[in-house]
Amino acid sequence: MTGNYPTQAELTEFQADLKTREAIPQRTMDLIKSMPKETHPMTMLSMGLMSLQSDSLFAQAYKDGVHKSKYWEVMFEDSLNLLAKLPLLAAHIYRHCYRGSDFLQSNQDLDWAGNYCHMMGYSEHDM
Repeated sequence: MTGNYPTQAELTEFQADLKTREAIPQRTMDLIKSMPKETHPMTMLSMGLMSLQSDSLFAQAYKDGVHKSKYWEVMFEDSLNLLAKLPLLAAHIYRHCYRGSDFLQSNQDLDWAGNYCHMMGYSEHDM
């Protein structure tokens, strides 16, 4: 949007930051597992995202009375947290709906897209 692109070092740092934020609370995983496999995946995604609200930094800051001029800081952190969690949540929903199997753990050695494919149950040999 600004016409500026990150350096390789900045991209690597950003990807590492996302990996530290990707953990999904057990309550969210239990919620997904409790839904019938016939539930539409978008319904599961919506419910999974809503279950993450209790961890919202913005919600806590708002509750604590943080000044409006600081909202952007906690919203930015919430956005990064959500961005990091979405691939795991989507992959877990996919495995629940279409593979009928347990969730796969994140592989920290893979890049973002490779890790997403891994968690869905695919490898480069399947492509």
